[in-house]
Amino acid sequence: LPLRWTLPSFSQEEVRVSVYGQAREDPNSPVGYVCDANVLPQQCFGRTGLQVLDSVSTVYPTLSTERTFMKDCLLTIAIASAFKIFHVLLFFRATLTYGKPLKIRDENYKSKRLTGTEAKGKGAGGGN
Repeated sequence: LPLRWTLPSFSQEEVRVSVYGQAREDPNSPVGYVCDANVLPQQCFGRTGLQVLDSVSTVYPTLSTERTFMKDCLLTIAIASAFKIFHVLLFFRATLTYGKPLKIRDENYKSKRLTGTEAKGKGAGGGN
């Protein structure tokens, strides 16, 4: 779940300032670059990092050149905080619920224990 918001920010910060050697900038090209002749089209996504992000975003729409770093960080922190709050609530619920002594629901067992009818004549060394 948080990868939806961390992946675009990490890729933007990593690729944005990069320059790649498989292409050269061409203002006459509709995409802004032209691939070198010895490079396959599948290996060439652009000259600058922004061009590469634009090219890759056609396949992976979560990657784009739009600057969403702050929003992505805040959403990731919100998700982590929600998970932490949920974890703490479950921890307290488990310790408060299961920390209490068990209640005996079998009335027959309770009456035998109180009167001691079960223990008479059947213990170690107390036989007839």
